[in-house]
Amino acid sequence: HLLNTPIGAIAWDLEFRTVEWNPAAEAIFGYTKDEAMGKHITELILPEDMKDLVEGIYNDVLSEKGGSQSTNENTTKDGRRITCDWYNTALKDADDNPIGMASLVNDITERKKTSHALRESEERLQAILSATPDPIVIYNNLGETEYVNPAYVDVFGWSLDELLGKRIPFVPDDQKQITSEKTKELVNSGNKVQFETKRLTKKGAYVDVIISASCIKKQNGEVSKIVVILKDNREQKQAKKELELLNYKLKHEATHDPLTKAPNRRAILNKLRGELNRAERKNLSLSIGLCDIDHFKHVNDNHGHQVGDDVLCSFVEVVQKALRPYDLVGRYGGEEFLLVIPDSTGLTDENIYERVRAKVAEHKIAARSAVVSITISIGIARNSRGNETADELLAKADAALYRAKENGRNQLAFAD
Repeated sequence: HLLNTPIGAIAWDLEFRTVEWNPAAEAIFGYTKDEAMGKHITELILPEDMKDLVEGIYNDVLSEKGGSQSTNENTTKDGRRITCDWYNTALKDADDNPIGMASLVNDITERKKTSHALRESEERLQAILSATPDPIVIYNNLGETEYVNPAYVDVFGWSLDELLGKRIPFVPDDQKQITSEKTKELVNSGNKVQFETKRLTKKGAYVDVIISASCIKKQNGEVSKIVVILKDNREQKQAKKELELLNYKLKHEATHDPLTKAPNRRAILNKLRGELNRAERKNLSLSIGLCDIDHFKHVNDNHGHQVGDDVLCSFVEVVQKALRPYDLVGRYGGEEFLLVIPDSTGLTDENIYERVRAKVAEHKIAARSAVVSITISIGIARNSRGNETADELLAKADAALYRAKENGRNQLAFAD
């Protein structure tokens, strides 16, 4: 029976007075059946501003225009204003004459508030997604596109109309494996995943991105949607490259002579110490040659310091070509250079340094205003004991260099 339904059931007579009022109506409006019986609707639950609308509905029903459904605001016994869904139909006697109206009513106030709050929440979310500078994609559980924000359109070129209900063809072949692995990890764990990858634009250009993906699950644990944020990583990667290049340049400048680009005094001595340690550990031979350009002051005095600079640079190039790839040459100071010859097994020191001396002597240096030839003197010392320090070797090489100069220059001299 309608009077026992959980939905409010009310019957009205032709004067719009209450003749039935079930328990559900009592719960909705706060009036007991005894309080409601015989009362006009305006005395019970009808706000003044709704009077004309409701009376129009009532007259339409009674004039046999059929049942009606409406959503109206009503008042309760305690003065609250609530929102109700109504379904009204005419009551007729045996002769099919109207004798009143039956109404089913449901309080939808909370549902309307929830719906309104949900709509506001969706609008806020839409505003946030639209304003977010990073591209965002939302997929359903089949991987089909449900939403892309304006930033996605700007970066990748596809519109939502082009992608709706489709899979986006923007994963490069070499990125499909990591994308598949991370998607499985996301779905299985439910935890956010983040990884660096590449994606393709509509025009086929590559974009470096950092992907942050999370999933929305149903109450039963099944994945409902996947939300993906693609942070454009191109500027960050470029900045990283520039920083690495700057660090390399700074390190290079700190360890290399700005004129000849050879390792500076500190750097070549550090390399010598490292090679001495390696030679001692592995029982390898090692020698050093302290080189001095003969009469370099005459070059500066006769041709100028710019030509002198050209001579120094050309000297380093000639020596580097004469040495093995892993041999070292560094500027020790002024026109003095230090050669470090590690692991000279199978070669004699005299052969190595004589080749350097000869190559320098035969080379014609085309400087800015003259063609210059130079010679060098080399003092050579080797790690004969196997545990010499860098300072000890340098002292021996320096003494040998002095003898080479004393003996007429353009020659080698070996330490005792």
